[in-house]
Amino acid sequence: MSSQLRSVGQGEAAQQWEPRAQASPIRVEPATSDLELFVRMSYGNLIKDGRGALGKGAGTIAVYLSRFRKGLQAIDAAETDEVADDFVNDVEAFIKRVTGALEAAGESTAQVSAPIKAWRKAYLALVRGAGLPQDFSGALNVVIGRCEDRDGRPISIKAVAKEAGVPYDSLRDWLSGRHEPAYPHQATRLEQALELKPGVLMSRLSNVKRTSRPRIKASVSPQACRGDRAKALRGDIVKRLGDDFYALPTGLQTQVLEGHRLEILAEKAKRAASLNPWVPKDGRWPGVTEEDWSGILAWYSEVQGKKERLRAPKRGERKDKAPGGWRSEKSVRTYRNRLAGMAGWLGAWQRGDYVVPPPGKYEAPSELPQMRALLGEAPVSLALFVDSRLVHEFVRYRVRLSDDPTENSFQAITTMQMLLREGRGYLRLRPEKWERIPEKLREDILAHYELEPEEGTPPERVWDMVCEAARDDLAELAEDHKEMLDPARGFADIMPILGLDNPVKVLKRMHEDVRADMHLARGADHDWLATALVLSELLAWTGLRRGHYAKLTYRTDNTGLVRIEEDGRVTLRVLVKHFKNRHASRFRNMKQDDEILLPLNDEWVQEALRYYLLEVRPRLAPSDSDAFLVVPSTGVPITDEYVSQVVYSLTGRYIAEDSDKGQRLPGQKVFGPHKYRHIVATGLVKRFKDLKPAARFLRASMRVVEKNYALFLPTDEVASIEEDLAAIWG
Repeated sequence: MSSQLRSVGQGEAAQQWEPRAQASPIRVEPATSDLELFVRMSYGNLIKDGRGALGKGAGTIAVYLSRFRKGLQAIDAAETDEVADDFVNDVEAFIKRVTGALEAAGESTAQVSAPIKAWRKAYLALVRGAGLPQDFSGALNVVIGRCEDRDGRPISIKAVAKEAGVPYDSLRDWLSGRHEPAYPHQATRLEQALELKPGVLMSRLSNVKRTSRPRIKASVSPQACRGDRAKALRGDIVKRLGDDFYALPTGLQTQVLEGHRLEILAEKAKRAASLNPWVPKDGRWPGVTEEDWSGILAWYSEVQGKKERLRAPKRGERKDKAPGGWRSEKSVRTYRNRLAGMAGWLGAWQRGDYVVPPPGKYEAPSELPQMRALLGEAPVSLALFVDSRLVHEFVRYRVRLSDDPTENSFQAITTMQMLLREGRGYLRLRPEKWERIPEKLREDILAHYELEPEEGTPPERVWDMVCEAARDDLAELAEDHKEMLDPARGFADIMPILGLDNPVKVLKRMHEDVRADMHLARGADHDWLATALVLSELLAWTGLRRGHYAKLTYRTDNTGLVRIEEDGRVTLRVLVKHFKNRHASRFRNMKQDDEILLPLNDEWVQEALRYYLLEVRPRLAPSDSDAFLVVPSTGVPITDEYVSQVVYSLTGRYIAEDSDKGQRLPGQKVFGPHKYRHIVATGLVKRFKDLKPAARFLRASMRVVEKNYALFLPTDEVASIEEDLAAIWG
């Protein structure tokens, strides 16, 4: 679409734009102060004018500029070119295009994403501040108000809707401010119809709930893109489609979809080959792992025949998920390649051979230098992965190789959990493999798990103890790795809270509202609110996970983990063995049964605890119960699930956008107990401008804290570092 634009009040010197071959029924008359809105910005102008909008120090800007230009060169984009539509409207697709070009040229793709996103943010800031109202509805009204039809009359809303290809009723609602576009590409179509610079309208959207495009009809999709199994593939394909796709004939649409499907599969195959170079290409396995694979195939067929893997777990049992179902040759190849890659890596690790593409990306680990000596010349076997340190090392290798946690490395963890499953896992059912492990290595594994089997204990029992300890370690690794797959994954539900200057104030306000309601409530409602208040206060002040609270005990003789001291203050203790990362370095000098005293100095917390222990709990708990917290309606000890139910109920009642009372934060949904850790940790990072307080509160390593919370550091962090450097260099 096109239109002829002319500047009002600029006389003969006004710049004139020539219309394209097909004239548009819309003619826009921009005001002089807003003329830049209708001129496509080039990359060069963005680099020139957007430095100040980056909000970074001079050193960081120089680095971002270098990497941004490197990305532009990779896609053959000159600085005189207009900014691409996908740079503005689908930055992830633009980044993927750049990284693909860099990989094809054999160059590094490290740290390209952040600079591109920063320059896009600067672009949108320039567009937003160009003179139109800051809200979407106001900007759209101003622009359409300057539009005329071919006869010079004000353009009608129907004509704009038809030209942009959006519903008339929707456009009318957008102009009135009742709603905003649900899809970003609808704002993009309006920009194209009105000859606006990309992002002028889209940057003013305040609450885009859906970022996907309309669904593709099943009749149009190729056969390989249909069904639930191809859901993720369809999502990847849709991201590559342009707005003109939906106007194509159905036959041509199918051809386009099939082309994208083949392109995506080729990219995945190429990346998989680079990330797992140890899969034996000639079919040969290292050591005795080929024997292991044959045994796994026979074991799986037997288990599948008995249908044991489909049995629902009984109450209290570990809820393990069975593998994805080896019902096809493709599934068999997937598991074979995964296990073969792990086995090949183990052989290379044993030899110290780390010459893998791309060279220099990964160095031999220094964490376990003694392991290589202990392995010695032992034949490579999957049973060696019963030592969870080797699984940790393999995952670390995959993460470093790909610069980020990947789904494949996470699946390597779950695969080993499957093989070590109690009563059914292939390795768990073969205790004879314990005797094949070198004796010194067996002693080291027992010391690592702090296992001391009595003399004369049958090897079968020792193997079972080792497998169970390994599964516990792998469960923790899987949980941490799952969170690292997407640093913002755990924050999506609470971003409206984390965006505040002090996120903790939301929890503080909620506790004040609970106290107010508790004073007015009677009977069961009062007891429930008192229990919920204690639980929520402890979650916010201690940083404990929900699983800790079912393990807390209280006895009137002060022998439990929760005690009332002589001065009337309530103290809380937690055993080291109850922490998920109990084997971490911070607990290195402590025994598993040692108690850790947690600080509970806030007077409001003390008041809530004393009132619950002295007034509420005696009415609820049986006389012989030593559980600290009990379910108000039944008096039974609380469970992990009950903790989640309480928190979901509290946040739904006092914080969520659609709550009946309380704060009703815009865009906020209900959330669970684990989000308390994120809220308080983020508050500490913002308050002290440092990650160490958050690490102490979470009792986590700096590596994990930096991975998840570095994005909440103040934006002036780089500038302050530059000032410090200038001071010491004088």
